[in-house]
Formats: sequence, C-alpha cells, structure tokens
Amino acid sequence: MSHEMVLSLTEEIYDAASGGGDWRSVGIRLQALLGAHSGAIMVGDPAAGAMEILHHEGVPLEAVEAYRRHYRKVDLWTTRAAQLALRGRARVLVSGEMLVPDEEFLRSEFWNDFARPLGMRWVVGTVAPLGAAGMMPVGLHRPPGRPGFGAEERRLLGAVLPHLSRALQLRHRLGLAVSPALGALDALPLGVLVLDAECRVLVANRVAEMLGRAGRSLRLVRTAEPGTAGRTVALALRREERDAMLGLVRRTALAGAAGGALRLRDADGQPNLAVLVAPLPRRLRVDLIASTGRVPGQALVLLRDLSAPPPIPAASVLRELFGLTASEAAVARAVATMSGRGLGAAAAACGIAEATLKTHLSRIFAKTGAAGQADLVRLLAGLTMLPPEP
Repeated sequence: MSHEMVLSLTEEIYDAASGGGDWRSVGIRLQALLGAHSGAIMVGDPAAGAMEILHHEGVPLEAVEAYRRHYRKVDLWTTRAAQLALRGRARVLVSGEMLVPDEEFLRSEFWNDFARPLGMRWVVGTVAPLGAAGMMPVGLHRPPGRPGFGAEERRLLGAVLPHLSRALQLRHRLGLAVSPALGALDALPLGVLVLDAECRVLVANRVAEMLGRAGRSLRLVRTAEPGTAGRTVALALRREERDAMLGLVRRTALAGAAGGALRLRDADGQPNLAVLVAPLPRRLRVDLIASTGRVPGQALVLLRDLSAPPPIPAASVLRELFGLTASEAAVARAVATMSGRGLGAAAAACGIAEATLKTHLSRIFAKTGAAGQADLVRLLAGLTMLPPEP
C-alpha cells in the first residue's frame, strides 16, 4: 500500500510544482504516509532567514512566524542537517541520532520554548540542497507518548525526497512563466524541450531551436525512422553524451525517476550547455489542462547556454521599473554586461570616470535594493523573460 501512496504523492508533487496543485495537500499526504501529526516544508536560504514556507500543518500561524523570526536560529536539528547538506552529506534523519542526541535536544531552548508546547517531540526529515533554488528543510513530527520514527519512515521519506527536490528545482527555474499551454514556454530565457523515451523531440521552444541551430553541443536534426509517419526531430549528440542523456530521459519518462542534470561539451571538450531533465507535469500539456501528475513516457528538458552572458534588460525597462535616470540605467547595464572585467571597463564603456560610476552605483543600489554589484547582476539577469533576437 505504501508503494501506491508514494507513486500517487509524486504525481501530486509535480502538479504542485507546475502551479496546478496545492503544496498544503502535498504536505498533508506526506504526513499521512509517515504517520506524522504535524509537518513543514520550506524552501530558500535558512541561514539568511529567507525562507518560503510551502506547507505547515499542525503548527499555528503565529508559531510559524515565531519560528521565522527567532526559533529557526536555535533549531539544532535543522541547523545541523543544513551543515551536513552543505558538505554534500545530506540524508534523511530521525530523532535520537548523533546529529542531535536526545539529551541535548531536551535541554535546548528550541524544545522547551517552542517544540514542547506544540507537541513536536519526534522528528524525521532532512535538509536537501537545491542548487540555485537554495535549500529544502523538511520536518515531520510526532507528539510525546507516540513511538519515534524509525527505519521504515526514513525509507519512505527517502523515496519521496528526490521527486520533491527535483520538483522544487523545476518550480524555481520556470518561475511565474509557467502556463498550462506549452506554447507559453517561448517566453522563457531557457531552452525547453519535451522528449519521448527515445529522445525524439516532441516540443522545442524558441530558445531550444536557436541553440539547436547555433552549432552547440546539441543539435536538432530531422530523421526518417521505420514505423513513423514522415520525418521526426531527434537530438544529435556525441556518442558518450547521447548514452548519458538517453539513460537519464528513459529513467525519468518510463521508470518514475526524478530526473537529473548533466553538462554537454563542445568539439574542444569545453562544457557549453547545462541540461536539467525532469518529469513533464501534465498541466504543461495543452490537451491535458485539467489533469494532474506527470505525463508518462515523456520528459521535460531545460537547457542553459553556459557560453553566453545572461541577457540584460533594455535601459528603458530599468528606468520604468526602478526610476533610474538615463545615466544610471546605462551604468547598470554596463556593470552587468561587463561583470568580471572590473568597474574601470564599465566606466570606459560609459565614457565617465570610475569615481563617477561608483557614485551612480550607490544610487542604483538604493533604488533597486541590490546589496552590491554581484546582487545587481543577478537581479538584472533575472528580469529578462524574453529570449534575445536570433
């Protein structure tokens, strides 16, 4: 029965990631699977307190806010699990392990002032790294008087965890541009492909088509195959990379795997495309708008060109969004475009002294809320939703 529950839950996870489902429902079903009376799923940067709480059940809203403000800093379990994840040793853990021995937990401020009043005596969970999406703390709890979590609950959460991680990475990459129709994926600055289990191309958005024509390590080619009507579009890859891609796509499309990532190299052996393979949520199929879960036999592939600098919005866009002057918008674009080459190069491109550029930057940081030069570059790159013209 637990196997069927896991499969059903993974479908709901991918549905929530594509905007068609409810993370609260995902969390409640995860609690039911593990026999927990309360739980939370978060995503973001725990150390900085920049956390989005996707699910909290059995924990009052005022307690959630208290955790966000203070108790996250003294939560021994999550803090130490995050340290493990940062060292590449993330794993599912339960109360009483050496990570946080019971004696230490029961003496802690977190237990006495926060967890005990809420009946959070036993925990099973993890903190999983999500790359650019940050970290994912997951905690499920049982009250005093109930048995603690054991090997079976650890196994069940371990089976769900890869899907939960991959879905949140997919959610982060698609952002608000997700649409029930695959045609809306043309608005993304990433390349997007939908492949069948043999790596035949079913859908390619505009950026993917551009990458396939631009002499990158991945090419889209038309080929005639026995048993097919007319010509189909397939991926042309180097042999070793095709084998890796085909295996990853097959496991994702046919075997219920959570997907994975790889880098494709050019003729000189240099990586020039980052590839993320994930299950295709049903809501992204125009003919399955009302459906949930994942599309069997197909996979979603996101492509990022590693050799190209991120596109920067036009000066007019920056002026409208942040109230920058024409000079400030020009400086912001020059700093972002020449990231890594120093402020002197950006000043020369703008035809101003470096001291003048720094004065403009101070005003730009104040208007945009950027914490510094690197933060400004990330902010501007993230604003570009339309791909560059071919």
